[in-house]
Amino acid sequence: MKILLVLDAENFKKEQLEFPAYLVRLVNGEVTALFLENMVHVYVPFSKYGHLAGHHFSEEENNEIKKEIIEKNIEAYKQACIEKQLSGNLLRTRGIPEDETIETSRFCDLLLISDDLSSAMNFEEEPTKFAEEVLTHAQCAVMVMPKTMQEINEIIFTCNGSFSSMYAIRQFTYLFPNFTEKKITVLYVVENEDEATTHKKYIKEYMDHYYKNWEFKSLLGDPAAALFSHLVKQRDCIVTFGAYGRRKFSQFFKKSKVDNILGKLGIPVFITHP
Repeated sequence: MKILLVLDAENFKKEQLEFPAYLVRLVNGEVTALFLENMVHVYVPFSKYGHLAGHHFSEEENNEIKKEIIEKNIEAYKQACIEKQLSGNLLRTRGIPEDETIETSRFCDLLLISDDLSSAMNFEEEPTKFAEEVLTHAQCAVMVMPKTMQEINEIIFTCNGSFSSMYAIRQFTYLFPNFTEKKITVLYVVENEDEATTHKKYIKEYMDHYYKNWEFKSLLGDPAAALFSHLVKQRDCIVTFGAYGRRKFSQFFKKSKVDNILGKLGIPVFITHP
């Protein structure tokens, strides 16, 4: 599997490689790191440059500080790859982060992104505007990584019988054949009981073909509230969604429904759309 890992060139920590390294081992994948060099304004910690407190940096000074930070982060990334036995390419881009990420995703199987990756100095909203743009327009499947490393012991497929939700399940199944032995839960989210039986027969036939240990659960009520209530309790799992930014499931991520969903869940989220 060809995996694209998107990183903020100015804000890299080796801990960010823990989940990608774990995933690569599971699928025998190869990582291409995309270092975005035009993500945020330069931040200079006063603990390091205390004597410069109150100093307004010129554009030239900003560029020099930024360059120094990025070069150190790239070296740190290369060293971390050696330690974790990760092989692959490293791409540096100074263009528009959203455009560069979306175009590069066209040539990959899976895009790994953190929910707090930001193109502005505003870390209060999750997902950020950058993440929202990428999730909506990425040209391959996307996985939003958890902030802390966790093994995967269960796969949760969210489904409402729509083409997009089944497309996400199929894409996950094709990309992760090693997960067929894991515990599988199909969460069918409906607003009334009658809807739950509409596609159940076909879903069962599909799941029986690929998975042995799976169960079907219906969640009744408002999709966003019902999903959040169930998923916020889960750990050591991955959840799938179809068609980010479109129709019912897009509402799950809207701040008007549930604040900061991706950050609060704390589990990997697999998202794709046709």
